Amino acid sequence: MMYFYSLIKDIKFSVRRGTLWNNDELEYVAEVRRLLKQGIIDSKGAYWWTSPHPTVYLARMKGYIHISSKTFKFKKGESITFQCRMAREQRNLKAPLLIGKFGTTNKSILCGEMKSAMKGM
Repeated sequence: MMYFYSLIKDIKFSVRRGTLWNNDELEYVAEVRRLLKQGIIDSKGAYWWTSPHPTVYLARMKGYIHISSKTFKFKKGESITFQCRMAREQRNLKAPLLIGKFGTTNKSILCGEMKSAMKGM
């Protein structure tokens, strides 16, 4: 139960940085819903290792995600997941998503525990 409250605090202050969700983050959610409804992606039954521990999706066929007037293409067999603002900055991503072939890990971490986290919130 303690981890749950730590996760809630982490999402509010580290993932969202004390603000509301950004429009591009909400667009990601809408696009994932569209792709799920169309049967283009499925949940892999796994989650990303950093907070907010989003679902990892598997592309059943090639397709695209449209966010903030940009189109991000993916191929059949690639994985797709949400990326928080800090992860986006670290990886220099143009949108709140990561597309590629992901490995597995038994680690998990809150954004606030990462080296580059904002402290004192």
